Amino acid sequence: MEDKDSSKEKAKDIAIGCIGLILIIALVWFIFHMCTASEPSENPPPKPFSTTLIALVAQDLVRDYLLTPSVAKFSNITVYSFKSDPKLFKVTGYVDSQNAFGAMLRKQFEIIFEYQGSIDDSTSRKLDTDNWKIIYFNMY
Repeated sequence: MEDKDSSKEKAKDIAIGCIGLILIIALVWFIFHMCTASEPSENPPPKPFSTTLIALVAQDLVRDYLLTPSVAKFSNITVYSFKSDPKLFKVTGYVDSQNAFGAMLRKQFEIIFEYQGSIDDSTSRKLDTDNWKIIYFNMY
């Protein structure tokens, strides 16, 4: 009886070890894939999207996070595109806007966003911020 129990325990330990090993391999693969899969590059966006269009959309999306968006002034805007996904973009730059006391402050921002519609949509549809999904946003 003890031999059956100990063999069941060994089988259970081996199964847990195999599952653990598979999870570790999956985690290493995932981390490697995330680090190497898709780095943005400062290349022009794919044909249906112009740098100007992407910059305008980014500014509109950033304005949603400002206390006084009507006085916002943007500068040093850089548009990055991802080779792996023609509808995914990263934009960095600076925005000058008022704080709660009315003082103008300059903040740096970084936003990654993705177009949710078809690449063949009209420019006016691409300018509509409802058609974009923010993946990452940081203002510092």
